[in-house]
Amino acid sequence: MYPTRELNRLAKEKLSIRRVIARRRAECARAAKSVTAPLGWLERILSLIKQLTPYAPFAALPLGLLLKRKLMPKRGFFGMLLRWIPLTLGVSRALRSAIQRPIGRIR
Repeated sequence: MYPTRELNRLAKEKLSIRRVIARRRAECARAAKSVTAPLGWLERILSLIKQLTPYAPFAALPLGLLLKRKLMPKRGFFGMLLRWIPLTLGVSRALRSAIQRPIGRIR
């Protein structure tokens, strides 16, 4: 009644198509894993940065002093200028605020 040979042939083709699909799924999974591997590293780095953020102010001063030592030359006009600029700016701000305050008024 049913064409047995035709059904058997279709079943074999179906099985081969399923094998091809399974192989391609495995290939896609491997490709996706290799593509997303750098994203895993990026996620780990970002979580490490988030964990270290509260300690950043403690590291800022020593790093700033190291950079100052490396970037500012010890001799010469430019080095002298860079060394004295913070002091002169602080003094000028203090004088400016003292001049702008009315006499007899203490902060």
